[in-house]
Amino acid sequence: MEDYAKRQISELSGGQLQRVFIARALAQGAEWIFLDEPFVGIDALSERKIFDILQELKNSGKTILIVHHDLHKVEEYFDEVVLLNKQLIASGPVQEVFTSKNLQLAYGEIIGHLVKEERKMIQSFIDGLMNYQFLQYALVTSMLVGLASGVIGSFIILRGMSLMGDAISHAVLPGVAISYMFGFSYIFGATAFGMLTAAVIGFVTQRSRLKNDTAIGIVFSSFFALGIILISYAQSATDLYHILFGNVLAVRESDLLLTALVSGIVLIFVFSFIKN
Repeated sequence: MEDYAKRQISELSGGQLQRVFIARALAQGAEWIFLDEPFVGIDALSERKIFDILQELKNSGKTILIVHHDLHKVEEYFDEVVLLNKQLIASGPVQEVFTSKNLQLAYGEIIGHLVKEERKMIQSFIDGLMNYQFLQYALVTSMLVGLASGVIGSFIILRGMSLMGDAISHAVLPGVAISYMFGFSYIFGATAFGMLTAAVIGFVTQRSRLKNDTAIGIVFSSFFALGIILISYAQSATDLYHILFGNVLAVRESDLLLTALVSGIVLIFVFSFIKN
């Protein structure tokens, strides 16, 4: 705390400022503490710290009255609630007052219904995640893709090639169509055309005065158009467009392992590049 002793109050963060105000109220020996939106404009960690402080004050016999508008935290944070909308809607214990009916009276029918339904959906998702393996595969795969994409995406942005990810993901369509036509795995055709797209973009950028994004746009739209033509020619009973856009819920264990392998290779190359 010594680091903050000589700081001006304007130099404190939102969470630090809120704690200072609470400390000021305690210094006055107040038995009743009134707080207006104490969790607004602060990060989740500061919110949790402030809540723990308030919980300790409540346990010590203090009475705390808070004006609060985040409906998602009401049941977790408060013992009793008062719902107001120009007039008193309801008051009392949270379990009795925080109902769909009262929320509809306070916020309108749609908002009240959505709040309750959203919480049910979150709980259903958590239950499903614990019980269904395909959801676990989807979650882990998404995390791996997000990790690798976030790392390599930083370099792409710095080089002014923000369209590259979108370009390659669409430019693989001809490879998918050709793979279907000749009966081999889609991943080989998609990988080949992905690498070809990157090479052609590099060639066009170096041999012309076009900027990176312009070259990327030209190449990716050309390859994408070629893919649409090939799909029309192939007359597949399978909707090849679904392969292009994908469905993370259809991820198998083999797909998860392949994603982990590719993500690992990408991260190793990136960190090796940084060290060198």
